Amino acid sequence: LRIRIIPDELNIFLLLLSLLIILLGVSDFNHFSNTYIGHYALLFGGRESIWLSHGLGFLFGFSFFMILVFLSRGRGMGGGDVKLGAALGFLFGWPDIAVLIPLSFIFGSLFAIPLLISGHRGRKDLLSFGPFLVLGASTIFLFGYQILHFYFSLFRI
Repeated sequence: LRIRIIPDELNIFLLLLSLLIILLGVSDFNHFSNTYIGHYALLFGGRESIWLSHGLGFLFGFSFFMILVFLSRGRGMGGGDVKLGAALGFLFGWPDIAVLIPLSFIFGSLFAIPLLISGHRGRKDLLSFGPFLVLGASTIFLFGYQILHFYFSLFRI
C-alpha cells in the first residue's frame, strides 16, 4: 500500500498455484466445482470446462484493467493492477473474477470516501488498488457464496 508496487513474484506464484489447482481439479470438474460462488456461477455461463473457466477469468481480469489503464492513460490504474487482475482471474476463474472485481471497487470506495470527506486525501491523490484486489479475493474465497446469496435474497418477492 505504501510503495504502490505489486511484486511480479506474487503474480508468478498465483499463476503457478492456478495451474496446480487446474491440474488437480481437471478430472472431477463440473458446473459447481472450482468456484467460490456456488450455484450462482451458472448464471454467468462459461463453466463447460475447467480450462475455459480459468481462461475466461484470465482474459476478463486482464482486459478489464487494460481498458481502465487505456481510458485513464495510466493515471487511474497501473500495470501492476493489470497483472494482478489477470493472475487472480486465472486463479479464481470465470465467473468468480466478475464478482471479485466489483467487490474490490466497493472496498476501495469504502476506504477512500472517508479520506476524501475528512480532507486527508484529495481527488488527485494516488491510492493503491492492489490491496483492495487482494481483499476482494480473500472475501470471495471465504464468503463468496454467502455474499451472492444475501444479494439475491434482497430481490425475492
